[in-house]
Amino acid sequence: PSLPRGRMAGVGGQMWPGSRTTLLWFLLVLAAPSGFRWRHPGDVDISGSGPLLAHAQDGVPDIEVCKKQEEENGYRDPYCGLKWAVWNTARVPEFWVVHELEFFWDDKCRVKFPPGLAKSSTTNKARTMMDMVNTRVWDKNEDTFWVSECNVLLGGCKPWTHYIGIQIGQSAAPVIVDPLQKYASLRCIRVLQSPNATRFSRSIATSVWANDTEGGYQVIAEYSDLSGGYWNMRPALEAGLWRVWNGDATERPWEVGEILFYSDIFCENEVFGSPISSDSFGVPQKATEETYCYDLFAGCPSVPGCLCDDFAPTNAFNGIRIPGYPYPEPLPGFWKAPCAEFTGCPAESMWLGIDLGDKPRAVNCIRIQQPTYEGWPLFGYPHHTTRLTLQGWTGFQWLAVNSFTDIGHGNWSDTRPKNGYAWRLANFDRIPESWEVYEMALYEEENCGIVAEYPGDGGVRPGGVAGIPIDVNPALTFSEQEHACRLNAGSCAPLAFDQKLYSAWVSECSPCLQREAWIGLLSRQRAWDIKCFRFYQSPDRMHRTEALELGRWDGDKWVVERFEGGLGGGTWNYRPSGTLTGWRVIGTSESVEPWTVAGLHMYSDAECSGNPIEANIIAVGHQGRFPSLQAMDFDPEGITEWVVSCSPPRPGAEGCARGSAWIGIQSGLARIHVKCLRMKQHRLRAKQMSNAVVEYFNGITWQQADEIPPLLELGGGSWFTLPGAQASMWRIAARPLAGGFGVGFSEIGFYRTADCSGEPIRANFPNIAGVSSGHSTGRGVVSKTGYSAHLEFMGEMAETLPGNAFDGDYSTFWCDLDLLSENSAAPDWQGWVGMDMTSQVSDVMCVKFAPAPIISLQPAWAELQGWDGRIWTTQASVATKPTLVIPLPFASTGGWQRRPEPRKSMWRIENAFLQEGWEVVDIKFYDRIDCNVNAHLVPYNTFASARSAEPGVKYGGHRLSFNAFDGDLDTRWKADCPVGGCNIGEAWIGAGYLESVNVRCFKLYQSGRHEKQARTLILSAWIGDRWEVHAQYDGLGGNSWNMRPAAPDTLWRLVHMGRAEENCATLPTRPVYPRSWGISEFKLFSDDDCRNELEGQAIASGSWEDTASEDRVDDKLVKYYSPDMANDGDEDTFWSANCKSTNKSPRGTCDPGQEWIGLDVGQENGGLPVEVRCIKVKQARALQRQCCDPGALMRLDRWNGSAWAEVTWRHLDEMMEDPPKIIQGGFSSLGQCPSLADKLAGKLNGANPGIWETRARRQSDTCEIPVSGAIKLLTDRLCAKHPLCVEAGFSMTMFSCCPIDGSEVSKCCCGIPKWKMFEDQWDLGIDRKPIEPYPVIGIEYVIIKLINVMPWVGIIFTITFYFVSTVARPRRLKSWSYRLWNAACGPSHRWLEGVGLWASIARFFLRKQPGETFVVSVGKRLCVILFGFFIGGSSLWICCACVLAQVIVRIMMLISIVIKLCKSPYNPKEPTQKKTHDDLPRDPVQHRPCGFQ
Repeated sequence: PSLPRGRMAGVGGQMWPGSRTTLLWFLLVLAAPSGFRWRHPGDVDISGSGPLLAHAQDGVPDIEVCKKQEEENGYRDPYCGLKWAVWNTARVPEFWVVHELEFFWDDKCRVKFPPGLAKSSTTNKARTMMDMVNTRVWDKNEDTFWVSECNVLLGGCKPWTHYIGIQIGQSAAPVIVDPLQKYASLRCIRVLQSPNATRFSRSIATSVWANDTEGGYQVIAEYSDLSGGYWNMRPALEAGLWRVWNGDATERPWEVGEILFYSDIFCENEVFGSPISSDSFGVPQKATEETYCYDLFAGCPSVPGCLCDDFAPTNAFNGIRIPGYPYPEPLPGFWKAPCAEFTGCPAESMWLGIDLGDKPRAVNCIRIQQPTYEGWPLFGYPHHTTRLTLQGWTGFQWLAVNSFTDIGHGNWSDTRPKNGYAWRLANFDRIPESWEVYEMALYEEENCGIVAEYPGDGGVRPGGVAGIPIDVNPALTFSEQEHACRLNAGSCAPLAFDQKLYSAWVSECSPCLQREAWIGLLSRQRAWDIKCFRFYQSPDRMHRTEALELGRWDGDKWVVERFEGGLGGGTWNYRPSGTLTGWRVIGTSESVEPWTVAGLHMYSDAECSGNPIEANIIAVGHQGRFPSLQAMDFDPEGITEWVVSCSPPRPGAEGCARGSAWIGIQSGLARIHVKCLRMKQHRLRAKQMSNAVVEYFNGITWQQADEIPPLLELGGGSWFTLPGAQASMWRIAARPLAGGFGVGFSEIGFYRTADCSGEPIRANFPNIAGVSSGHSTGRGVVSKTGYSAHLEFMGEMAETLPGNAFDGDYSTFWCDLDLLSENSAAPDWQGWVGMDMTSQVSDVMCVKFAPAPIISLQPAWAELQGWDGRIWTTQASVATKPTLVIPLPFASTGGWQRRPEPRKSMWRIENAFLQEGWEVVDIKFYDRIDCNVNAHLVPYNTFASARSAEPGVKYGGHRLSFNAFDGDLDTRWKADCPVGGCNIGEAWIGAGYLESVNVRCFKLYQSGRHEKQARTLILSAWIGDRWEVHAQYDGLGGNSWNMRPAAPDTLWRLVHMGRAEENCATLPTRPVYPRSWGISEFKLFSDDDCRNELEGQAIASGSWEDTASEDRVDDKLVKYYSPDMANDGDEDTFWSANCKSTNKSPRGTCDPGQEWIGLDVGQENGGLPVEVRCIKVKQARALQRQCCDPGALMRLDRWNGSAWAEVTWRHLDEMMEDPPKIIQGGFSSLGQCPSLADKLAGKLNGANPGIWETRARRQSDTCEIPVSGAIKLLTDRLCAKHPLCVEAGFSMTMFSCCPIDGSEVSKCCCGIPKWKMFEDQWDLGIDRKPIEPYPVIGIEYVIIKLINVMPWVGIIFTITFYFVSTVARPRRLKSWSYRLWNAACGPSHRWLEGVGLWASIARFFLRKQPGETFVVSVGKRLCVILFGFFIGGSSLWICCACVLAQVIVRIMMLISIVIKLCKSPYNPKEPTQKKTHDDLPRDPVQHRPCGFQ
């Protein structure tokens, strides 16, 4: 159980339960049963056993006094550690007034005490102060206050008589901030006391209570030097308190009108705080002293001119600051020391200072105004001091910091240095971040104390003048300053004068504006006249300046004595420097990354043949430790590097701006003349300067050297001798392909002859060495391009040096990666490689080159250039420069080429359309149009479009193109196409010849895979400076020899147009998925009867290869499916189309029109054209996974001289009346199933079952011609009745063919004898019309003509009969007209007037009846005409039928004569025969099982 906290009245006002509550707790403990433990609300255990505070058990910090109480007495008072207070330890003349009070657990006043009940010794009960209770000090209101119960009549508040504090709850856990402290305690307070001099305590003490008795407290700490009217923090922080003592004795009490404190020695940075002092005049310190500066009833605040407050220290800090004036107005108020009025103050007895609170700062300068004494200068008693001693609080004690003399009175005095006593170096340029100075020295000698020149430190005396280091940085506290000076870099000026290059002074500003950062020396003895300085600043551009000002302090301000520019970092610089004592190379271009130099040697001779000049190294700056030395350490390999720290060209960039990076040498006093230099930059272009100039120091600034021209188009990764002589350097400059990663060359040969004959110029280090724009490493090439085949020969860490392009080894190469393509600083990137011949000048007349075997490093443009002594010559400068410049506009190639190359000495074929890849097995060029074997052009060099060599390939893949010219069908060349395929002209292969040739024909054998074929090619020729298209060829196939150009009608092919879907019952069940198309054998014939077979070489669209394989497929497997297998006379072998089938996925995709096989008859008959009119084909039905399914639809194509075209034939009408009809060569219903008879007869091959199928042009799907009615009558219309139609499969797809159902056309396969259907069956004249216009007369012709004529004869006869029958009889019977009518019309009239049936019908239709309308008359006339049409067309056949019927009847009558011979001899009239007949059995013959009777 726990008891509620209560309140009770008592001395001190509100408070927690006191002694009576403790007694109550004690009684409850006694009454509790054994083992029962009572708990106080603050978890206080008062049972008397074990730890009493629960939070002490839980690891919460304990309080020292309570812990000792427990250890000594074995019992802890529950009240221990709850009450905390502040005591007055000094006398307060009136009463103690506290406005605000704050307690903290830590010594920095950051962690506050928890809220609690206010506690105090007493509270003033005066009527005017009834509200000034102890809670006012905790209300966070500076206008309220607590007043102790003491008064001036009783001698004020004696020391240790009054306290004010707080009682926290028992549940509040103490806090420890410093992990080194064991116990929690009141470690810091902030107090705000009355501003009245007689109402605040100048010293206080903190305490904690161990029990609830008034005397049960223990003192924690005592603090002094407090002031009134300001917040005071105690303990004071380090450098938080500063004070000055009177160095001299004064005849009267010391007076100060105003005092200002500054953190710098030049009194520029003022610090502010609360005033403190030893006390003020008139305030009694002891009980025996008289107090006369108060009002008996109201105190000092109500009495104007109260002496206690008039002389308070605040009067030395409250001067009025008038705008425009640098210092405040000091008078009339002033501080007066509490000395004897007539004896004054002894020396070092009184002090005045400042409390900086929680913002400590070091004080290094004081500005003070001391009032002039009355009667000065003639008489009077001085109350000022001429010497001041400055002290600062270290956190533990006061420390004398400085002593100042010559302090005056009447006016402002300060402690600033005198004229010439302080010198500094200030930054003139803006520094991006802080300024770092490693070493500096100031000299009064003009030559910086140089006594002799010697290597190393420049022959200087190391220290310069001796003084106190000063800087612009804000003054630090004592410990901070000590710590900073122990660092290698910090805000400690002595670090720049310790003669150690690894330590540095660092400015506080960051960034540092002009003159914002400076460092120098202060003299305490005399004025200096500085004429020279040595300087070593940071090599980092963020922490250095390139221009300085040497400044002198004239007592009031800094005066510039000298300006120096062109300074560097990371090396010693001294100024002034003589003319020609310094030389440097400065970059005049931009770099993407910091400029890096591996070596730099300067020479006094023009050929760089002697020893390098030895001098001190200077540089603008660097990265790392002492790398400037590494650029000139004269290692022959140039392994070590100097990396500059330079200003970027634009915000966010990493490289160097123009003119921001340089490196050079500087001597002591001797002049230097540099005429030649050797330099090696970094191998990467991003870390190079492409342009630079050589400058010398003219005594004031840097100036460009006239003897050395600007250094243009510099390279890297190798040593350059600059400036070189004319024709001393040669190079090939190249730009990469679009999307490429750089340029590279496996081999380059420079020749002195125009045709590249003889030996090339060989590299001979150091006189003849390779140079380049830069180079990469084996690992860098892999990382950028993904190509790794070179690792086998070059290694991962090897560099692609320029010497690799001149070593005669095609397995190695030089390359420079384009790492700048995404950077705007280098939009026209180009790489180059060449030779530096130094003094062995030579003209290069011819060049051979082989680009690197990496497709992404192929050049799109290249040019041979020579050095003219100042720049690299280009094609535009050939007229004025003696060097030979040869353009290389298209150097992308695998293999090697030469330039200049004669016209038409190089020929190539290239892809004309976008394609996935290209593989060429073999190719041959001929100078005759028929590709005659005797006209074969044998090349001396082969080359091809660039490809990346594969691992293990010899010669770096440069001889791969020879695989297409070696005549070996087991080797092939492959184009290296990207993922998106090769665009037009990107894949090509060609050959070079020693002289100009004309390629008029070529034979090509390429891959059988469609995605690796070029079906359209371009033949191009080299015309001296570029490739020129010669011709374009289409319709190429694969896995067979294709010749182009080919004469018309010398190439014929069968094209697969559709798959046969039927699964034959006579054959094994084939897979459900489609497979590739295959042909066992096929034959082409020049006649319609398939008798004249054509001979030729098989060609095809390709053949089966594993399309999923990226590597070379098995050559034996490729040959097994080659087109020759379909033309070898062996029905067991077969050709298989490609159809994109693979081993893993045998499903074939035979797109219509893509797969084909044919014959090239031109290579067999000398190029004579032929015509194919009939084909025979046996399609393969192999049982393999990927092959073969037959085709149901095929098309016959012919070569028209430029492209494949479907075969067409012209049909001419018999009468030549209709235009010719075009019949196409498409065939259907192929791939029919073998019959059971074929299977039983053993005609089917078990492994490749199939049947021969024949198709003539009369069996074409589109061979349909109009027919007459006679044809319909003379031929059987059923397809099954015509053998050719049955063979063509029409009987399976249609019912009638002759004519076709519901049409007036008939299939050409109909069996009509002597029917000429095609134009070539006629003998044509020169006008393409038949010389024989009519066919030979025969029964067919007569019948056809009769069928065409007789209907019209019937109409004519009907119309004639109608007119004859309707002509009226003449009236005069004796006239000639009557006789004519009677002869012509009389018979018809008499017949119509007869009584017969037919006469009545004819009379009805021919004569008008009474009442007949016009419409009826017209209808009857039309019926008569139609009747005549049908009667005329059928009359002949009716007559023929009647004649035939009569003939048949006669024949039957003749046959009936036999019946008489077969007459039975039985005569029923004869009785004898009748009786015999009656005697025959009459029972019927029956066969019951069959039901026969």
